[in-house]
Amino acid sequence: MKATLDKLFEISARKEKQKAKALPFPYPHPAFWIATWGKVGHLPMAGTWGTVASLPFIIAITEYTELGILYIFTILSFLIGWWACRKVEEHTGEHDHKSVVIDEVFGMALVASFMPHLSLGSSWVHWLAAFILFRIFDMLKPPPISQIDQKLDGPFGVMFDDGLAAIYSIIALWLIF
Repeated sequence: MKATLDKLFEISARKEKQKAKALPFPYPHPAFWIATWGKVGHLPMAGTWGTVASLPFIIAITEYTELGILYIFTILSFLIGWWACRKVEEHTGEHDHKSVVIDEVFGMALVASFMPHLSLGSSWVHWLAAFILFRIFDMLKPPPISQIDQKLDGPFGVMFDDGLAAIYSIIALWLIF
């Protein structure tokens, strides 16, 4: 019985993979590069790698520029990410395509914008905690993130649920540090 169920799940998963339309290569539009954060979204565990790949940019912004630049980057990553997600959704016909990671870039930028001790200088412990907490909240989607993720279709929903995961992470960071 278990072998039969496993076989059914395997067939179902294979059909889902076939149904998802792959992104074209080379990408015909800059939105695909932005949505996949320069093809990082094609790696296994794309959300985690997308978050990791965003960190060098975000840390460099916090270390070498004014805090206002980080706020601008966060807002722009949301707006441009929304646009890029819409283009990918139009092409694939799939909500939140598995290779889209710009929402993780926005979420991590939002966490960084309100991290405790940012103005006093953050250590690698703060960054590691921010990364781990954001990934946990983004993957587990505690209420109401999961409900909002299911109800909000379109590119706004893709970006918005990562924003909520970021807010949960910010609250947890302020409680921890």
